[in-house]
Order: sequence, then structure tokens, then C-alpha cells
Amino acid sequence: MKTDIKRPRPIKPGGKLYKFSIEKRWLTMPDGVRLAASLYIPKAKRRGEVFPTLLEYLPYRKDDTFYPVDHQCFSYFAQLGFIAVKVDIRGTGASEGFIPEREYSDQEMVDCTSIIELLAADAASNGNVGMFGTSWSGFNSLQMAMRRPPALKAIHAVHASDDLFHDDVHLIDGNLHLDSYHLFINTSWVCPRRPNTSSMKTISPSVSTANPGCSTTSTISWTVLSGASNRCAKTTTRSTSPCTSSAECSMVIARPPSACSKV
Repeated sequence: MKTDIKRPRPIKPGGKLYKFSIEKRWLTMPDGVRLAASLYIPKAKRRGEVFPTLLEYLPYRKDDTFYPVDHQCFSYFAQLGFIAVKVDIRGTGASEGFIPEREYSDQEMVDCTSIIELLAADAASNGNVGMFGTSWSGFNSLQMAMRRPPALKAIHAVHASDDLFHDDVHLIDGNLHLDSYHLFINTSWVCPRRPNTSSMKTISPSVSTANPGCSTTSTISWTVLSGASNRCAKTTTRSTSPCTSSAECSMVIARPPSACSKV
């Protein structure tokens, strides 16, 4: 199959790199849940110049845990003339919603299809999207390639496989494998979302199938732990009704009781 792809102009050795800006955006899914995205966008050198997009899609908290490494990588891509995008999977990091029931779930892939469509339709994009990544983002890159969304033109998958039973690190040849990864990912997921998301831009599909009867509310409460005068527990309850049930995330913080509500 022959595909007509508008390629960016190559940067010659010693050529001038692109300046870029960094934006934090919401990407609205068909059910109304918003996923958090960081975009590194090259600044056009000529009128009407548009760029291909590179997407990495992970549940690993793009705004804190992985930021020191991601910033170097994504800013490099932007200087070469690519829109580099990192998205937190539903229910993880700064994204809304509930964590899918398993790795590489149908929900994860359905969301990714919408993400690719939204990124391809962006005014700065030339309509072509590539996915890349190591491990988790390599796995979902392969699985999205199997789904063949029209705007997905290429993938680069590292330490990934299309055979989870034989090749995945958790189940090598069908034998359950436990390591420090489980502690890392469970700790990462239980932490609250990144604060200060009110200034993020919201990017929505042109047609939404969200249930208009659903509404999301968040309630934060503080409880002083008995027998520990200098520690209190912060509980955030997020509920979407009447579509889904509520979920709680609790975190113990070392603070005097009088300062709990100020944290």
C-alpha cells in the first residue's frame, strides 16, 4: 500500500534548529473524560508550515516522575521539527477517569484512537502521527498499529512485543515474574493528580458522545490520625454520576493538625 506522506524539510548539518513552545492541554475523550497532554510545539519558520506529530502514551506521571528525562527527549524532537506529545493514560498522572482494569486494555486503545485523531486535526499538525516508546509505550504502539487508525503512519517500539504470554516481563513463557516494578507502579497510581490544572487548554472532538447526565465532583477531606499528633490523612473523593461509581485516593502527610487544611 502506497501512502503519500508530507515529510518535513530535513535539517542540514549545522542548520538552524526550531524554536519551540510547551503547552499543557486537556484532550477530551468521547465519554467526556479529559486526558492530560504535554505538547512541545516547533515555531514555524514560514507561513503555513505544519509539522508531523510524535506521541508517547504512558501511565507514568509525565509531570513529575518522568519529567526530567522526558523534557530532554521531547525538546530535542521539537527542535528537529516534530510536535512531541506525552499523554497520561486515563486515571493516571494528571488525567481524569479511573485506571483501566489491566495493561493495554480496550479502553486504553479506544482512548488512543481518539488521541491520534485529535492530534492529527490540530492546526499545527500536517495530519501525520507516529507513536514511539520503550516497554509499555512500545507495547501500545504495536497494538495501535494493528488497529490501523488512518493518521498513524509509523511506530518505533523498543523492548516490546505482540506476544504478552511469551515475551512480556510479567509473564515470561507463562511464568509469573515479580520485581520492583510492581511497587513502583502501584505507588505511582495511588498518588493524587498533579495540582494547578485549571489553566490547561481543553481540546475536544468535533462530535462528542458524552452522556450529558454525567457530572464529576471532587471532595477533599482531612483526618487527624489517632495517636499521631503530627500526621494527618488527606482523602480525595472523585465521583462521576450517574455513570460510574466513586473512587478515593488517600495519602498520609506529616503535618500538624492545624496546618492540614492548608497543605
